[in-house]
Amino acid sequence: MAVTSNVYTPEFETTYVGCVLRHYEVNGYHDSDWYAEVWDEASGTVKTILYDTTRAGGSGKAEIDITQTNLRKVYASYRKPTIAWLDAENARIAATPQKGKRVRIIGGDVEGDVFWVGEGRWGGVRVGIRLDNGNKQFAQVNHVEVIGPEQYIVRGKARKQVIKRALVNKIPSYLRQEL
Repeated sequence: MAVTSNVYTPEFETTYVGCVLRHYEVNGYHDSDWYAEVWDEASGTVKTILYDTTRAGGSGKAEIDITQTNLRKVYASYRKPTIAWLDAENARIAATPQKGKRVRIIGGDVEGDVFWVGEGRWGGVRVGIRLDNGNKQFAQVNHVEVIGPEQYIVRGKARKQVIKRALVNKIPSYLRQEL
């Protein structure tokens, strides 16, 4: 059925046939609004549209009816921004001090491997560093930099799996078997 609404027009109008991914309600203090996420062919993106509200008389409705063809278009439209976000996140995580990574205290010549990351006694995140001579040193996480963060970037098959998982998770669970 798609979306039937009179929110934007005086007459009921059916739109986005074969394009509805999901619908949901947002409850406000005095009113409720109903929204649908739909594939918009004209813009080539997923849009969120208001199809009913208690602020005005109406009885709109939406039914999930996305076709397999449109679902594949949705998946493809999510691909580029998801990959860009994931690559930026991958680089950020690679440069974040974590257990097992080689680090250097900024402004010094102290290097070692992180063996502990946790909350400091007086707040803030701290890292424990095992120095090459076996001694341990602790520092605030923002006073430490990862040596060679590019070696910790997820690449190849593992990267493809992370991308696929992220893309599939963007699709509502009840539609995943359609992909």
